[in-house]
Formats: sequence, structure tokens, C-alpha cells
Amino acid sequence: ASRDSFLLVNTALLVGATGLILIGTLYPLSLDALNLGKISVGPPYFAIAFSIPMLPLVLLLAVGMHAGWKRANLGGRKRLLMGLGVGALIAGALLLRVSYGQPSVLTVVGFAAGLWVVLASLVEPVSRLRKGHSLSAGVLGMSVAHLGLGLFVIGATTVESFKIEQDVALRPGETASIAGYDFHVKGFRDVEGPNYQALEGEVEVTRDGKRVTVLYPQKRIYRVQTNPMTEAGIQGRWNRDLFVAMGEPLGEDAWSMRLQYKPLIRFIWWGCGIMALGGLIGVCDRRYRQRATAGERAAVGAADPEGAGAPAMSRSS
Repeated sequence: ASRDSFLLVNTALLVGATGLILIGTLYPLSLDALNLGKISVGPPYFAIAFSIPMLPLVLLLAVGMHAGWKRANLGGRKRLLMGLGVGALIAGALLLRVSYGQPSVLTVVGFAAGLWVVLASLVEPVSRLRKGHSLSAGVLGMSVAHLGLGLFVIGATTVESFKIEQDVALRPGETASIAGYDFHVKGFRDVEGPNYQALEGEVEVTRDGKRVTVLYPQKRIYRVQTNPMTEAGIQGRWNRDLFVAMGEPLGEDAWSMRLQYKPLIRFIWWGCGIMALGGLIGVCDRRYRQRATAGERAAVGAADPEGAGAPAMSRSS
């Protein structure tokens, strides 16, 4: 199929994903408004409903970016893309198995699809540079944007499949463990901020007996707004985030605390930023501005043929 066909199919898939999300959002509200009962639509529905159209969309992107306009011609890249796809599938399965344990089939497919898009986005720039050709802003922007999308898919798949969240009750001196990390509460103390008062916890995080970081979650009360606010303690690394938030006091110096481990969540934010960068690079392509200028001249000429012809005559003279 040509690139036009890929864009058409991908647009249809995006519309389908939007429709499924819209149904999940409005259906409970409609039932409640019509007094037909109340239902709750939670994250499992949205995860499945969004994944059904998005997975084929991502797979089509890896091929569609290399298809020609108005003609189905991948040239010699067909075998290369197939090889990259197989390599991404094998590498994805091995990386997930080594890093996070036994993954599900859907997780492997999603991770491999994102990795395939990342590799496929590098084919055009690398090919042009090897041949000594220059990279236009349009080509570079397309490659950068697709690279960001691949990173986003990798991050979203990994976070959704391997994140760990646990709510625990902890007192000073007690420890809770998730994902191989030990969260040890050393104590609580009052903190005076510029416009708030807070109770701050000190949580030491260790792994295999070695200190990783110390997090300081807070329960704040602002002087203007008397409602309590939670300030989480977060440590971010390229491959994971650790998160601690204080909940409510449970008595006898115990507090409810939420512990979270989110692998590769930074890839989601990096992917979004890189996609935006790709769009900015793409709109800087001079060809788009030239075409827009030609379109404006044509519109002026249609509205005022005599006026449009005068500048053309003066330029030719």
C-alpha cells in the first residue's frame, strides 16, 4: 500500500480509539442521567480499548513511513524492515525477560512494536547520510517524531505491565519492600514552609543493603487553603522512578503510605518531547513555506486576475 493508504488506515484507527475512549467516558454518565443505574468504568477498560486500535497503528507506522506517495514501493527496504521487525521482537523478549521477569505475550508485542518504530525511524537518515545526501527538515522531522513515538510506546508498555503500587501502614523504624527496594521509615518531623506547615517523613530506600536514596514525602496544610495537600517524594532515573506519598494518620504514630515503582516512565515524557521537537523541525522545511506562498498567489490570482498578472509581468521584465 502507498503512504496515502497507510495514513488513511491510521486515521481510521485513531478515530476508532477516540470513539472507544469516548464511549467509556460517557456511557456511565448517560446511565446515571437516565436513572438506569450506576456503573464504574475503570483503567482496565481504557487500557484494553486503547490498545486494540493502537497496536496495529504502531505496526503500520514502521512500514508506512517508508512507503511512496501514490504507489506501493518499498524498494530494497522491504527485507530490511522485516529484519528489523524480527530483531526487535527477539531483542524485546530478551530485554523484558532479563530486566523484569516473565512478560506476557501482549507486553512483548507492544515493546517490540515500539522498538521496531525506533529502528525504522533511523533507516532513512542513516541511508541518506551514508550516500552523502543532505537531510531536509521534512525528512529529519518525520524521523525524529517517529523516534519519539517509538520511545513513548516502549515506556507506556513497560510501565503498564511492570509497575508496582502498594499501600502500607508504617511507623518509624518499620520497613516495606517492593520490586527489590526496601523503604525504611526513619521518622517524621514538623516542617515550616514559606506559606505552609507540613509533617515530613524521612524514608530511606535501600537495595541489597546499599542506600539508593532518601525521600522526603510531606503532608502540607497551606495557610490560605486549609485543605491538606500531599507532596510526594520521588527519585527519578532513566530506567525507573521510585515514589512515596503520605496518606492519612492511622494512630499510634502509624501513617498510610503509598509506595510506587514505575519502570521506564521517563520514556513516556521523553517520547512526547521528541515528538514535539520532530513537529517543530518538520514545519521549518522551506518547501512547505514555498507551497503555501504559491497557494496564496493562486488564491489572489483567482480573486483578481488583472492584479495578479501585473506583478508577474513586472518581474519578468
